[in-house]
Amino acid sequence: MELIVLGSGGNSPTPMPTCGCRVCTEAREKGAPYARRGNSLFVHILLTHFHADHTMGLRVLQALGIEFAYDGMEISV
Repeated sequence: MELIVLGSGGNSPTPMPTCGCRVCTEAREKGAPYARRGNSLFVHILLTHFHADHTMGLRVLQALGIEFAYDGMEISV
């Protein structure tokens, strides 16, 4: 099983595009393992707490009746 932790960063992206601090510089030098991930297929989503700024999009999709499925495989939300 592969577990990828998403949404564990702060309220500003690291590395910040114009920042020259040690943390941002090191993140740019190290590259991919320290870069933010883009969207992909999420099969299971675990919500550890409900903050509307993180989860409000899920409720909108549910209200619209969007099916959470991919190639016939149900996706747990």
